[in-house]
Amino acid sequence: MILTSDTGAPLRSVEHITEFVFGGNAKFTLKSLRTGAHHTYKMLKPDDQRDKPVFFAWARSGGDEAYIYMGMVYHEQPSVLIRTKKSTLPATDDRYVAFDYFLRSVVGKNTIHPSLEVWHEGKCARCARPLTHPESIERGIGPECWNKMKL
Repeated sequence: MILTSDTGAPLRSVEHITEFVFGGNAKFTLKSLRTGAHHTYKMLKPDDQRDKPVFFAWARSGGDEAYIYMGMVYHEQPSVLIRTKKSTLPATDDRYVAFDYFLRSVVGKNTIHPSLEVWHEGKCARCARPLTHPESIERGIGPECWNKMKL
């Protein structure tokens, strides 16, 4: 029997969360244990920009697979979401506010609030293949991609 994480799993450590989010092809959900609210995001590093230190942040727009562009995150300032001319999600939207808080606290201050959970969707943050190994499911990154990222 092959173990898979079809429904995803929570990322428990700030280190795993940060590595996952900046994997290059990450889809994840932020969930408030206090309110029950949750929002899904993706952080992408396009293939044509692999040499550039920029990631594009998107928020899921509803029940479908559509996403709304929020802005850019530079690797040099990973806790800052920068709005651009193409940013279509208002900075006052709950999804934008939650993501901005996430970047400032988890990425910027290396702390995760006890009422915040970060879930991956069961796919590698770099290549999007299904995760099957318990250690890979725990960190959200498959073994081959993990080795490439650590070089």
